[in-house]
Amino acid sequence: MSVEIVIKNKQLIKKPLVPPFVNDPKTGKPLECSLYAVSLYSYAKKQMLARVSFEDFCRMADIGNCEKHDRLHVILKGISEERLAEMAAEGCPDPLEGV
Repeated sequence: MSVEIVIKNKQLIKKPLVPPFVNDPKTGKPLECSLYAVSLYSYAKKQMLARVSFEDFCRMADIGNCEKHDRLHVILKGISEERLAEMAAEGCPDPLEGV
């Protein structure tokens, strides 16, 4: 299973987590995910520029140096269109390709 993380209110969880109370509808057990991907979407171009692994995104966005919101979250001050294009151009493999 894969989950694409959407950044809302410029907040991002430091490590990927399945939202609480999200269960498999067939078994009723909590979901576990082993693959997390982040879509780099340009609102100016109205298209996805790239999809990268959560780990690659954390490295490229340098979230270790971002302002801390709380124990689990950091605050992203905004990523410019230019930075998005740079991140997409890094050539990280699409983690969902071939899945």
